Amino acid sequence: MQQTPARGDLTRFGTEAVGGRDEKRRATSRGLADAAFRLATEKGFDGFVVEDVTALAGYSRRTFANHYSCKEDAVASVLLNKAGAAVDASDLSMLASFEGTDIDLLELLLLSAVDTQLVDYMISLRHLLRTHEPLLPYVLAVGVPMTERVGDVIGLAVGPSRDDLTTSLLIHSTWGAVIAVLRGVYDPWAETTTDDERVDALRAYWATTFERFRTGFGPVA
Repeated sequence: MQQTPARGDLTRFGTEAVGGRDEKRRATSRGLADAAFRLATEKGFDGFVVEDVTALAGYSRRTFANHYSCKEDAVASVLLNKAGAAVDASDLSMLASFEGTDIDLLELLLLSAVDTQLVDYMISLRHLLRTHEPLLPYVLAVGVPMTERVGDVIGLAVGPSRDDLTTSLLIHSTWGAVIAVLRGVYDPWAETTTDDERVDALRAYWATTFERFRTGFGPVA
């Protein structure tokens, strides 16, 4: 039986175990991904090649190949980088003293990550998915390391009081809620016009999602 890490390990998790990579490698990955995403949003996927990404980011073609298989892979990785940044920005002292359930913590992490930059990114990524279908498998693949990473955080903060199956279902359902927005199944920004309205709309989407998680998915009154 796997032993649950002690809450005192939260500090170590925040500095060493994020993605299993050192800071320099993660910085390179982020730089390449950000450059690819910028080019994709400005030019479309047909308007640039990998060499344009490396030139913009200031790295070699070989370095790109050490991190990503193609430009779609790099663009999709921005989603993982942003999720990782949200986890890294979490107040570790708050997590160490956290007394709620796994669902409470996951909702807290998601709501704390919502800002104008994230909303702009999600809207741009949704457009890229609609206009460049080959991007989809790479975005879906991001869900594997992302859900594992969030599961580690919940395991460290909530500890042995959590139920592994419930936590897993919760995390993967939340990822499904992200995909629903990115694929255009549900548009939280349909009636918004300003940045503040878009931020509030995404927060409301998460509030509704977690209300359903807590109360069930029966007919809506």
